[in-house]
Amino acid sequence: MKSILDFSIKNGSLFLLLFICILIFNFCSSIRQFQTQLIPTADYFRVETFPTGDEISAVGGTLLAGNTIEKEFESNYEEVWNATYRAAMYLEQLSRKKIIGHEVSYRSIEILDKKNGAIQVGKIIDPGDMGKLAGIGADNDGHMWDDLFMINVLEINKNLIKVSIERKVVVGIPKRIDQYGTSFKDDLVVKPTTGNYERWILTQIDDDLKGDKKKSSIAIYPIQSSEFPAILFNYNFKKLDRISEYQLGLLKISYNFSGFEKLQNISTDELAYINTMINSFKDSLQSNAKILLESLGFKNSVQFDNMFNLTYPQKQAYTLLLKCDLNFYLTESYDKNAVIIGQIIENTIQDTAYPSIVNGKFYTKCQFQLKLIEPFSQELMWSSLIDLKDNTYDFSYKYTLPGREYFGGEIEKENMVYGEDTRPKLLYDILLLVYNNVLADSYSKLNPKTLDGIFKQTIDLRTKRKY
Repeated sequence: MKSILDFSIKNGSLFLLLFICILIFNFCSSIRQFQTQLIPTADYFRVETFPTGDEISAVGGTLLAGNTIEKEFESNYEEVWNATYRAAMYLEQLSRKKIIGHEVSYRSIEILDKKNGAIQVGKIIDPGDMGKLAGIGADNDGHMWDDLFMINVLEINKNLIKVSIERKVVVGIPKRIDQYGTSFKDDLVVKPTTGNYERWILTQIDDDLKGDKKKSSIAIYPIQSSEFPAILFNYNFKKLDRISEYQLGLLKISYNFSGFEKLQNISTDELAYINTMINSFKDSLQSNAKILLESLGFKNSVQFDNMFNLTYPQKQAYTLLLKCDLNFYLTESYDKNAVIIGQIIENTIQDTAYPSIVNGKFYTKCQFQLKLIEPFSQELMWSSLIDLKDNTYDFSYKYTLPGREYFGGEIEKENMVYGEDTRPKLLYDILLLVYNNVLADSYSKLNPKTLDGIFKQTIDLRTKRKY
């Protein structure tokens, strides 16, 4: 070995020395990985440890960049695709960094096309004419670098699948520098990759298919969508044979729905459904209130937005105006044992992280006020309160981690996925019950026989006041 060293130094051939060393240790995996730092190659060998640097080859220019590293697997397409997808997700997870208390993904999955066998991990954004590359890190020269991976899964035959991986790595080289040394433009220069990231991905796929992979992730149990029943508020009234001699006008119903805005962990789809349900409740109750009066025998029951816009002839025509106010109060509550947390056991083989379950209660209170008002004087001639029974209802919903697998790391609450929420359907059932009870009780209380005395008193009032 000393003679070789002397020979190399005397002839100035350091490269020859390195080449001889590579030949000596060619069958050692760690040395082969070191070898790729000097001479990029497209051959596959196992890389057990996840690379953490730029993995830019020390020797070789852009002509050697973009080598594709591939491996064939004796398995079917479905199994190889799933193993490749898991490896891509693991790459994305390990490439995250914490910035100001939040995890940032530097190699997000940009393309996931199972039909065409294509996965892209990472994205290189050109900084433009006046920008600097916002990459993953800095190389040995202090220049920012970034990369992306194009992974292709190709079926050679039913039992032989080839996975090819090409990594593109670029470095932002300052182009336009002012007199103070500040760069205003980075040129993206493609650099040769050592191939170790690519080999690490293929190693993960290989171990996964062989069943030798150490359990580094936990499968996430999928949550189903919440149930959204069709919204229909309607009531069938029994039509009385008797026709009232009085005309009763109908004012627009006023509503107060309180507590819905305080619902916790509600998805945008569920919130949109609940808002649609409340608006449908309001519209249907208003239209059915008119049908109710007509069914009771009150003729020409016209609806008015408010009593202030009534003309003098309208006030003369309608002896009384019916004003209705609905107040619905909803309270959501959780006790100390409300959450059943799905267990994630670190460093343990675990097939599934089951979703956590939240159990809660609704407390509801509803009042419907009926008022008969004389339109000229706006005197309150009669009122009746329909006070529905206060009720308590149980509900539940689930939440879990996003994606298909969990690879460890901090869990951000705002990233949770919620589903299987019983609240939308439960609230629909509650409002449907309120709807039916309010109209049934109103039908009974507004019976013309019951109100005959009120109408006579109103006519007497009008005569005395000369309306």
